[in-house]
Amino acid sequence: LGTAAFGSLVIAIIKTIRTILTYMEKKAARSKQKVVLVIMRILKCLLWCLEKCVKFVNKQAYIQTAIFGYPFCKAARMGFFLILRNSLRISAVSVVSQFILFIGKVFITVASTVPGYLYLEKNYGNELNFVMVPT
Repeated sequence: LGTAAFGSLVIAIIKTIRTILTYMEKKAARSKQKVVLVIMRILKCLLWCLEKCVKFVNKQAYIQTAIFGYPFCKAARMGFFLILRNSLRISAVSVVSQFILFIGKVFITVASTVPGYLYLEKNYGNELNFVMVPT
């Protein structure tokens, strides 16, 4: 329970800082201070990137904690280095899974469209002007 609370605290702190920067950005926009506005937007972007990285590390830490029972910091470190050691495998699995998902989507589309086309052609072929878009 402490691990989940600590991970959530880290993300909450980052989101709070982003919210404060958003408020400061709006004030800078009203006062027409362009340099401050640009700096605030850059900082917001950097904090957004940091938040995404921390969420990823949190997820790995939660997994390590669930499997091995490590405390949060050790679990985050172990999870990060596990991903780092296996980055090529993860990339390969990602590419292969994207390809298989694409093939599955194409197969499902064809497998549902062809029987529908054949049904319409057989049962309503002489009543329809055009099978694809009935008019």
